[in-house]
Amino acid sequence: MNTEETPNKTIALLRRLAAEKRETKRQMRESFETDPEVQNAIARLKQRTYESESKSL
Repeated sequence: MNTEETPNKTIALLRRLAAEKRETKRQMRESFETDPEVQNAIARLKQRTYESESKSL
């Protein structure tokens, strides 16, 4: 392996890993948005926030 080939392979690997990381984050975001348990938890938090804001008025 010559010295110019190694940095190129490293760069290619880093680019592939970055793309995989973006894809994983996208998949997690999608599953988070569609998970009913998560949506219920968000609704409960919003309700609590609304109730605490109402009490402080």
